[in-house]
Amino acid sequence: MLTKDCSTSLSLLERPTLRDYQEELRQELYKSIRSGFKRILVVAPTGAGKTVFAGQIVFDAAIAKKRKLLFVVHRDVLIDQTLDKFSRFGLECGVIAGGYRENRDAIIQVASVQTLSRRGDWFAPDIIIFDEAHLTTWTSWARHVMPALRDEQGAESSIIFIGLTATPWRLAKGESMGDLFECLISAPVPGKLIDLGHLVKPVYYGLKRPDLKGVATVKGDFKVSDLEVRCNTAENVTAAVNEWLRLAEGRRTIAFAVSVNHAHAIALEFRDRGIPAAAVHGSMPTKERAEIYRHLATGKILVVASCEALAEGFDCPEVSCVMLCRPTKSKAKFWQQVGRGLRLAADKFDCLVLDQSGLVGRFGFIEDQKRFVLRESMESEKGEAPIKECPDCHAIVPISTRVCDCGHCWIPEDVATSPVAAMVAMLPKQDIPRFNFYREKLQEAYKKGNSPVWAASLYREKWNIWPPFAWRRNAISEIGGNFVSYVWYLLSVGERSDKDANWAIHQCKLEFGSEQLTAEDLAFIRQLFKK
Repeated sequence: MLTKDCSTSLSLLERPTLRDYQEELRQELYKSIRSGFKRILVVAPTGAGKTVFAGQIVFDAAIAKKRKLLFVVHRDVLIDQTLDKFSRFGLECGVIAGGYRENRDAIIQVASVQTLSRRGDWFAPDIIIFDEAHLTTWTSWARHVMPALRDEQGAESSIIFIGLTATPWRLAKGESMGDLFECLISAPVPGKLIDLGHLVKPVYYGLKRPDLKGVATVKGDFKVSDLEVRCNTAENVTAAVNEWLRLAEGRRTIAFAVSVNHAHAIALEFRDRGIPAAAVHGSMPTKERAEIYRHLATGKILVVASCEALAEGFDCPEVSCVMLCRPTKSKAKFWQQVGRGLRLAADKFDCLVLDQSGLVGRFGFIEDQKRFVLRESMESEKGEAPIKECPDCHAIVPISTRVCDCGHCWIPEDVATSPVAAMVAMLPKQDIPRFNFYREKLQEAYKKGNSPVWAASLYREKWNIWPPFAWRRNAISEIGGNFVSYVWYLLSVGERSDKDANWAIHQCKLEFGSEQLTAEDLAFIRQLFKK
């Protein structure tokens, strides 16, 4: 058996520093514990720094308070990642997982939830932290040590349970995080993280929700074999790639597929169009997936089509487009897919969300989430219509509701007529004035001969973040500008600021789209900028 020495010596490096809101979250957690709560769910969306926060509270508990702590991860493959993260805090850890040498003297044990049921009885922790709590707390071992609140009998456990998750939702009607946890504390929601500059802005393009009548539901989500019949067609795959070429060409991209066959079909269609692409899936060897992820990070591959393969081991902030080609009833899955494109990277100002599956219409924009609520499950009676939560007032309404009593409007379903129609831009209500401001300033810059960067700088002064690249599309065409007049405008700007043809080509791609520029257009720009 392969064995690994999992202990890490105390590091002399300075521990990571918490952001202000992370420190506030930390203090709120400890206040909840002092108030007597022993089951606390911590929600930290993508970009909130859940890893650093987790390392800090583990350090506080084990090093400062000398408490025995068990950190539970979802799968064995996450053990090494967790150890690496904790090493930044100088933490010495044991491991309870197959293939690792035990260190029973360590007061911190990192364990896979699969292994704990077989050989975790020797460790008696004071604190148990469940990473990815929306998954780990619903396993058989976790339900044994932490039964549902309504199922508890006898003496109350002395263990403090802390759940960490970015997506506090379950699909099953009889399973809600409020069944297991007493209170919820939260880092800032995605909209706030975007405004703080910790995430890039998603820019949404979408279609009408697909016709899924007759598609069965299994364990709360659409049945994969039924979905494949609807989604894995030549027409749909070709349309998805066409829209990528029109809206996102050149961007590093993740396409979320229904099945392994669907992922391969998407990757093949991209390769047939001359775009380097690969498919990944959950049964693929970890090393093979890791090699593909490395190629995506370097740009050797531009598109990765994934079937249930990005839950572990994936870290590629350079991704700036996600293709939602898989219909789902899971809000958590929707958030996780969009979140794959929102992390910060050099020269990255937005992420395109190309929604072929009507998920934005089903769940709303992620920026609409104003707060997280801890709810207990409520068994639906037979025949009851599905429901959803209003992101503004949190009222529970039928899923068919288009306008809430509070005035919130969900995305209309009739933005297109079929999966092969052109996607249309979708804007959250709060983004409309920002979008209009930026477009007006771009048009003003064009008329006055100012650089497009002037408009972007004014936007940044007003909202403290750079505007999305995608909001540039057809801003000048909207007021009658054409390709020739725009290139002459760029030449005037470029001569004053020492810009070359590559800069002008980039500006033209932002305005007109890569697919609109012919070889003759590119030659015209290069010839003009040589003079």
